[in-house]
Amino acid sequence: MSDLARLFPELHPLQNQFQAQQQDPALAPEEAEKLAVLAWQSGLVNLTVLLCEKAGSQMNLLKAIALNRQGNPEAALEVLQGLSGSLSLIHQGSSLWQLGKLDEALEVTTEGLQQARKERNGSAIISGVCISGEVLLDLQQHKPAVVALAEAFKVAELINQEADPYALAITAEAHIRWGHARKALATTEKVFSRTRPHELGHFRAKVTLSKLQPEVLPEALQVAEVLGWGYWVKRLTP
Repeated sequence: MSDLARLFPELHPLQNQFQAQQQDPALAPEEAEKLAVLAWQSGLVNLTVLLCEKAGSQMNLLKAIALNRQGNPEAALEVLQGLSGSLSLIHQGSSLWQLGKLDEALEVTTEGLQQARKERNGSAIISGVCISGEVLLDLQQHKPAVVALAEAFKVAELINQEADPYALAITAEAHIRWGHARKALATTEKVFSRTRPHELGHFRAKVTLSKLQPEVLPEALQVAEVLGWGYWVKRLTP
């Protein structure tokens, strides 16, 4: 039994299906586009990249986002720099964060956020705020991170959505650093109750929880390894 089948039995048949369709030379670009989105929603980043390539240039944004999750920020940057719009800038910020260029990452993400606000693009704002939050945590600026992340919750309320689980998970880690462990635990529990184990928010909440309960770290690392989330594998490997 593969690690994916053991850890995520519900994803194993999907992976097999996506692999078979991706290898079909007759797969139409429109169908590849739909499958790429489904693969991404299932956390299967390697297949997401391959299916985006089959779909063509219209899926370059998702391809770049998946490349970042794969741990290939240089390749992601190359794709993103050929695109326009707020999400391109925001995910360039994510690439730069992975590359350890924190000040530049914050600058580019902030530029993308300003553009997203002008566009009134709620999902882009939330993505940008999350990346800003991660960068600010790495800059040891946990209080500014909490302030920045609050925008994600305001936007979610305005567009009648629940608070973004990834934003909640990052906020929880900021609370730990601020000395509010009880608040952080309550926040991670909220994320776990709203998400599935293969989703980024759930995974990121495990990473946060591992700051208080180190025995959780191997679980989070295993999820990243099985799903091919190379950036997080590198980040979490001792």
